[in-house]
Amino acid sequence: MKNWKIFDTFDDFEEIWSLMENADIENQIEIWKTLYMEKWPYILKMQIESYQNDGGDWKKIAKEHVFPKLKESVQYMKQVRNELKKAIKFVAPRALQKFQLDFPLNFVIYVGIGVGAGWATEFREKPAVLYGLENIIECGWKTFESLAPLSAHEIGHLIHFHWRKDRNLPIENHSPFWQLYEEGFAMRCEHKIMEEESWHQQMGQENWVLWCKSHLSYLAQKFLDESGDNNTEMQRNFFGSWFEIEGKKQTGYYLGHEIVKSWEEEGNFKEIALMKMDEIDEKVKKTLKFFC
Repeated sequence: MKNWKIFDTFDDFEEIWSLMENADIENQIEIWKTLYMEKWPYILKMQIESYQNDGGDWKKIAKEHVFPKLKESVQYMKQVRNELKKAIKFVAPRALQKFQLDFPLNFVIYVGIGVGAGWATEFREKPAVLYGLENIIECGWKTFESLAPLSAHEIGHLIHFHWRKDRNLPIENHSPFWQLYEEGFAMRCEHKIMEEESWHQQMGQENWVLWCKSHLSYLAQKFLDESGDNNTEMQRNFFGSWFEIEGKKQTGYYLGHEIVKSWEEEGNFKEIALMKMDEIDEKVKKTLKFFC
C-alpha cells in the first residue's frame, strides 16, 4: 500500500494567471492571495506566519523579491511541476524502504512567496514537504537530477523530526549551530536516499562542491566568528537562496554535512538524530574548531 500522496495546486494557479499576467504587482499579489490561495488557506497562513516569525513583512518581500520575477518563471512551472512529480515518485518509496518509515508522507506543489523551494512541515495533520515552484525556478532546479535530491533532503528533515518527536525531544532551536546540525542531518539523508553525494545546491553554481571543499576551514571560521547573538543575517548568508558568501550560495549545507558526516564515525545515524539539545551546540562548535 502506497504511504504517500501528492497535492498539486498548480492547476488552480494556472486558472487565475491570465488575470494576474498583465496586472501591476500590487494587484498580482491581491489576485494570488484571494483567488488562488483562498482554495489553500492553510498554505497561505503558513507562509505569512513564517515571515512574521522572522520579523518580516510578507507583502514587502513578495513585492520586492518574488512577483517581479513571476512572469519570467511561469513559463517553466509546468515543466518543473511534471519533473517534480517524477522525482517524488522516485524518492518517496526509496526513503520509506531505506529508513523503514512508519508514518505517511504528503507532498504539496504550490506557487508561493519565496518561503522555500522545499519546506518540511505538516499538511492535513501529516508530515509533509511543500514545494514552492517560484523558489525552485529561482534556484535553477528545473530537472529531475536536482529535484530528486531536493525531495530526498526534505524527507530527511521529516525523518529527523519524527524520530525526535517519538522520543519527546525538541525539534526546533533558533541557535545557528542547531541549523548547521539539522541541515547537515538532512544532507546526509539526501545522500543515503540517493545513494550518492547528490548536492542539489550545486545546480547552477560552477565548481560549488570543489569550492566548498577547498574553503572548509574558511567557512568554519567565518561561521564561528559571526555566530554570536543569534545573527540571523549570518544564517541567511549561509543558507538563504537570495544571499551568498564569496559568490557561493547555500554553503551552510556543505558545512553542516561535513559536521554530521564526521560524527558518523563515532556512532550510528539514529543516535545523531536523537542527541540532546544541550549537547548539540557545544559539539557543533567543537567540530567547527577542529575544521579550522
